[in-house]
Amino acid sequence: MTTPMETAASTKTTRLEADWLRTGELARILALLDSDGEEARVVGGAVRNALLHEPLGDIDIATTALPEEVVRRVEAAGCKAVPTGIEHGTITVVADGHPFEVTTLREDVETDGRRAKVVFGRDWRRDAERRDFSIPRSRRYRARLRRRACRYRRSPGALHR
Repeated sequence: MTTPMETAASTKTTRLEADWLRTGELARILALLDSDGEEARVVGGAVRNALLHEPLGDIDIATTALPEEVVRRVEAAGCKAVPTGIEHGTITVVADGHPFEVTTLREDVETDGRRAKVVFGRDWRRDAERRDFSIPRSRRYRARLRRRACRYRRSPGALHR
């Protein structure tokens, strides 16, 4: 199972090695979605918090699998699939009482800033370009980043180690 974190700023992939990626329900969901030609990666705040050694909070997963395939796979494995934002590719997967937001890679083809028309895809870079990779610029976060040898840049793919 691969669980790399990819940034929009480069094609370099950084692998985050952590026990929480290899155990429990998260590992089970990643294994379901990261097989048979599809890929799945943890994204968002959980990655930021892991780099800062803070509690993970909600765990979001991005995948190349289309929403219907996500539903098929997780329901076949006995998990619950809730179509929380299926028109934008988001399914909430509930496994053993733990919710995971799973979103298909996509590109916004039209948006007014609040609503977007999307097209699903398989391009991690294109998906990353629409994401907000910023870390709150508060003094507390900046100090923690300096101690962790991370640097903040005002561009997509803000985290580099």
